[in-house]
Amino acid sequence: MKSGATTDLTEQGDKVLGALNLVRYLLLFPPTVSLIISEMGKVEDLLLKPLRTALDFSRAHYTQKLKELSNPRTAQELILQEQQELLKESSKMEDLMINDESAIESIKTAGSISIPQRILAVNSSINLFDMMDSVLARVNECYRFQQKSFSAENV
Repeated sequence: MKSGATTDLTEQGDKVLGALNLVRYLLLFPPTVSLIISEMGKVEDLLLKPLRTALDFSRAHYTQKLKELSNPRTAQELILQEQQELLKESSKMEDLMINDESAIESIKTAGSISIPQRILAVNSSINLFDMMDSVLARVNECYRFQQKSFSAENV
């Protein structure tokens, strides 16, 4: 993961799941087991450990966001705050003489996503994290099993 634990998992979800499934496959496919076992230290440092941290952070963030959106008062405050920030951004764009009306309009309307749509998006992200967590757990399980088997063969 390029950004380590700060990777946006909702944006990089397909890539992360693909990488996890590849590692899982390599751990289960007999001709590649010895190769992947010898390289698992790197895989752990570059993928598995940062992913665990990123999943924990992302899940906490999105769970908090879901709580905020589920409370009508905080949801309205959140939307108002976002709209104010978007208006500041659009006025900055106008000040910079950006003439792309569609870009300015998209910034102004970005805050118009309804609360039920936002809740749906947050729940989808949490489901993605659950899927990643499940595959990550399976990769760790396969690794532990192959590590035991590999060390037993070499004794």
